[in-house]
Amino acid sequence: MVDYTEYKDYENPPPVIEPAEHHTLSTEEFEDGLKKRNEKPREGMSLKEAIIATRMKKSDDRKLTTIKSLFEVLMYITFLVVFSFGKKSIIRIAVAREKNSVALSQHSVQTYYYTKVMTNLFVNTPGGESGKAFGDVVTIDDVWDYMNQVLIPGLYWDNTGDNETESAMVYFENKLLGQPRVRMLKVTNESCSVVDAFSREIKECYANYKENAEDRMAFGDGEAFSYQTADKLETKIVDGSIASYGGGGFLQRLPLDDPLTAQANILNLKSNRWIDRGTRLVIVDFALYNANVNLFCVAQLLFELPATGGVLTTARFTTMDLIRYSGTFGKITIAFEGIFVGFILFFLFEEIMELIRVRVKYFKSFWNIVDVIQILLAGYGIWLSYHRTAVAINRVNSVLKNGLTYASFDDVVDAVNRYNDIVSITIFLSWIKLFQYISVNKTMSQLSATLSRSAKDIGGFAVMFAVFFFAYAQFGYLVFGTQIADYSTFYDAVFALLRTILGDFDFDALESTNRILGPNMFLAIINDSYVEVKAELARKKDGLSLMDWIRGKMNGMTRRNKKPHAPQGEVTYDDFKLELIRTGYTEEDINEAFTKYNIENKQEVTDRMMADIGLEIEAEADRQKQISEEHRDYIILSRRVEQIESSIMRVIDRVDDVLDRLFDIEKDKVRAKEHQNQLIAQGFLSGQHSMNVDSELRKRN
Repeated sequence: MVDYTEYKDYENPPPVIEPAEHHTLSTEEFEDGLKKRNEKPREGMSLKEAIIATRMKKSDDRKLTTIKSLFEVLMYITFLVVFSFGKKSIIRIAVAREKNSVALSQHSVQTYYYTKVMTNLFVNTPGGESGKAFGDVVTIDDVWDYMNQVLIPGLYWDNTGDNETESAMVYFENKLLGQPRVRMLKVTNESCSVVDAFSREIKECYANYKENAEDRMAFGDGEAFSYQTADKLETKIVDGSIASYGGGGFLQRLPLDDPLTAQANILNLKSNRWIDRGTRLVIVDFALYNANVNLFCVAQLLFELPATGGVLTTARFTTMDLIRYSGTFGKITIAFEGIFVGFILFFLFEEIMELIRVRVKYFKSFWNIVDVIQILLAGYGIWLSYHRTAVAINRVNSVLKNGLTYASFDDVVDAVNRYNDIVSITIFLSWIKLFQYISVNKTMSQLSATLSRSAKDIGGFAVMFAVFFFAYAQFGYLVFGTQIADYSTFYDAVFALLRTILGDFDFDALESTNRILGPNMFLAIINDSYVEVKAELARKKDGLSLMDWIRGKMNGMTRRNKKPHAPQGEVTYDDFKLELIRTGYTEEDINEAFTKYNIENKQEVTDRMMADIGLEIEAEADRQKQISEEHRDYIILSRRVEQIESSIMRVIDRVDDVLDRLFDIEKDKVRAKEHQNQLIAQGFLSGQHSMNVDSELRKRN
């Protein structure tokens, strides 16, 4: 019996004489009847195995990358659907209210209609006697006429309801939230100084509005003639066409449901010259609520009185959905906003992990910077959404608590406007980021690569374009600013030139000067880069794209559901020829290959013959393609040579013209020289003759 303990490098196998079971595909090494332990396995592999393993790994990596890309695309599309698109069909089923809402947004079709109705009532309606609408107001008397003939009839309707809740209803459907207010701002007569040349004739000077030049002195009895601060009135700074106006001022409150008292208040202000030479702004503001559509509308009607005289009008109607989380629709809104917040947290986690992994290199990618900005803006938008809701709830509760006697929605409007601005920028970046995923399509990939390739050239052109663009804007502002509204400010002049590029311009004047070069230069850069990118992609070997992977999966699922085809017999001449034609080869190449291999009609084609013919036809097709490309290159080269020859001929013709002109000039010089010599000779001869005459006269004398 063999003692196995003395063999340290061996295991204890079954005796060699016993037959091995299930070892058909295995190989073992034995020594003295014992299987040797292979402590050092075979290192490396054959070239064939290495190639196969590399191809399998690359294939697996491509599939993994493709699946990952597909997951990212689907997730981001879902995010865009939640963030951008409305939930109209869901809401139609859930509630009997038609809306087209967006996650973290408040717009609906009804907001537009509500704004349009209020605009028609207070802006487009003409006055009774004067016939002037809001936009036609140009004098102080027109301001008073508008208030008496348009504003008061629009605010106070003949409500026939018996209960008090139906009072103070505009258009019988819109509840006034608090008393309408008329606020006025004025400057002192010391806000500017009259030049010495006119100091005797003009004693008072009222400058344009400045906060430090405000006149805050009381000029009568009552609240309307005493200045109140912005904190007391709970109003914000108002941006007008000429200046930005402070939140304080002289305030006249109008009653909720008494048009006669309102007219008396307006008449009292007019008789006491409430609006005078120092007045720079009169603003009417009020708030409405429509329970039918659950929308609030805050109105601001501005009458600006510039130092030059006259009146400039501006109307603003901000329609908002402040009570968003009530009822079934509110629950759906909360759900979508929760999904949106979840997406943002997920994206934030992804970017943090990516930053930890690549560190500083993270900020070298353009799309990473876009991701950071998008996440920061989205986070700020989420906070603004909460802040807007909190401010709206506090304001509405305050109005209801005060019995609808006092309401200022300036803080709500400010919160809503800031929120809308941030959300607009965020959703713009979200759609721009979609370009990151367009590599799933070859054409879109070419477009993306083309734009990337041309970015530097376009940037260089943009600098040059900006220099000329702003130069022309400054020129238009200085030349036309005093007469044309589109060029009255440098800001307006810039937009006037942009409108010119978009087609809003005087075509005759532009055509007489020159054509627009901007778009032509842009297209030239894009076209050149597109040709380069397409050529590079043609030289590269196509990989497994996402669309190819999806198409393959769909075909695989379809094949699983189909019955397998019956095994085919031998391939005939006609079958093989038909398949080659379907593949895209020409019939001439196919017939030539068949003739070379002596394959006749109705003859069976073996696998060996098919392989040889396939290689032959493919080689012939490649040769024809190469010949075609060489022929095309030859044609292009011939055209360029012809162009060069024509250019050389033009140069030769011009040189001949120059030589002819030089020859003519030389002939003129020779003629001039000969003429000069003749004159000199004539002068010399005439001089000799005169000398001879003089000598003859002397002799006679």
